[in-house]
Amino acid sequence: MRPKDAWVCHDVLVGEGVWHAKGKGIMAKLSALAVRRQLARLKGWKQVGNAIEKQYTFANFKDAMFFVNTVAGLAEKAGHHPDITVTYNRVTLNLSTHDAGGLTRKDFDLARRIEAAV
Repeated sequence: MRPKDAWVCHDVLVGEGVWHAKGKGIMAKLSALAVRRQLARLKGWKQVGNAIEKQYTFANFKDAMFFVNTVAGLAEKAGHHPDITVTYNRVTLNLSTHDAGGLTRKDFDLARRIEAAV
């Protein structure tokens, strides 16, 4: 159900059904259709509840931590920070926009930036 203070538009980047909060300064939560479309463009990412997630496996702990530091730099630049879990050579990233209560363009934009850096 659409919030009273929101309107729907067609967004070139994410497709139809994007919710925009009027004057709130909060990134708009994506519709289920927009989330599916964005996930289809990201290899290996999956939706887990109100987030998207991907696990990366590296040769060793040092390589995993180098990747984590790369992600940290991208996240700082974007002003959007993933939950990161490190288990020796495996790194799991979980992205969600907590202020919006789910997934927004910020999550998919950062996921694409991470993928480009891998």
